Amino acid sequence: MCGCSLVVQADGEQCTVDDDCVALVEDDALICESGLCVLAQGDSFPCAGTVTPNTTTSTYSHTVSALIVGTVLAAPATIRVCRATDTECANPTLSGLQVGVDGIAQFDVSQGFSGYLEVTADGFFPTIVPLNGAEEAPASFVPMLLRDEFTRLAAASGVSGDPALGQFFFAATDTACPDQRLAGLRFDITPAPLGAVQYYEVSGLPSTVQETTDLGGSGGAINIPAGVYRVSATEAQTETELSAVNTFVREGWITMVEIDISIAR
Repeated sequence: MCGCSLVVQADGEQCTVDDDCVALVEDDALICESGLCVLAQGDSFPCAGTVTPNTTTSTYSHTVSALIVGTVLAAPATIRVCRATDTECANPTLSGLQVGVDGIAQFDVSQGFSGYLEVTADGFFPTIVPLNGAEEAPASFVPMLLRDEFTRLAAASGVSGDPALGQFFFAATDTACPDQRLAGLRFDITPAPLGAVQYYEVSGLPSTVQETTDLGGSGGAINIPAGVYRVSATEAQTETELSAVNTFVREGWITMVEIDISIAR
């Protein structure tokens, strides 16, 4: 805590009237008593200034939009809120939250919360979505994938997909402009998952030939064995790693990986 210093003349008077103290230290919290400048009664820290109370709320409202390729989710979905360290969500922070036929759910999240959402619905792959308790990011967009569409996705990627294994969906965004996806990035998975096939979306379609993100800034990987992984985003042209996150995959689930990148301007 910051305070203030007074210059004291040990062998002489500092003042005869209160105004002498004001002139001495430019602070009207001092008064003159017996030739010395002392604090006025009730003012213990005259130089500390006024403390503004912290009015930040401990929670904020978070919105989840569960969509399927531009179409509002028709079937109700269920959400659980889980802590980052609880990868099986054995002890959910919140459970039983419903996404209605409008595809929207709202709930309160603690400031600074670190974890993820589980979003499940009949006919769709269950999806894991990262969730950080930051009021600056008060919404999650969840592109749910129909199980029937998985065969099409795998075929478009030129592989035979195994729905019993896990999947990644990657997205890289500009921290300063959250709606701005980033092109020219390569996503790397560590350790390299045996048998996995990685793809990048080109104009919204998966391609195993494309080696970096286009302006959509997204890609993914299928046939991922369950486990914990590190996913990094590297600027391919310069081979500069820009950001990375630690995440996990479950058998039969999709894990969304959102990588925020700060772009120098």
